[in-house]
Amino acid sequence: MNEAEIIGDNKVKNAVNGEMVTMKSLWENQDCLSDIKPQLDEHGVRLVGVGVEELGVKEFLDGNFFKGDLFIDVEKKCYNDLKYKRFGFLNLVPALFFKSSRDAISESREAKLGGDLKGDYYQVGGTLVVKKGGEKVLLSHKQQELADHVDTKEVLKCFNVA
Repeated sequence: MNEAEIIGDNKVKNAVNGEMVTMKSLWENQDCLSDIKPQLDEHGVRLVGVGVEELGVKEFLDGNFFKGDLFIDVEKKCYNDLKYKRFGFLNLVPALFFKSSRDAISESREAKLGGDLKGDYYQVGGTLVVKKGGEKVLLSHKQQELADHVDTKEVLKCFNVA
């Protein structure tokens, strides 16, 4: 069973209109990252983000930090089913001193992104690229540390986009 099948029936909440939908509905009709959204749009690929809570969603949307459709995994079921890492306080503090974390903090300050310490900042996630219909996962990347992220070139390769 692939990751898309594991979480397909889990419900998430649309961050804009509050509608509850199944995860599989997000990739049912088209293949399923903000800087590369124009290239994804050109190739009929849907960009979807799934967060863990409603706290800060309005500010996130107002700040235009994500160009795709945003959903909330209210029960954190997808995160649990995919076994996405969750830091504890004793893991979180040292992780802030990793070079990658310091670099990410510097980049966000330079971009004047702001930020706060509200909400669930212990949960990390990942990137799941799912083929239309959900029968195949093209890319699965789990964050191992706070600043870890998938290389957008790897995402574009999934769709033969240069």
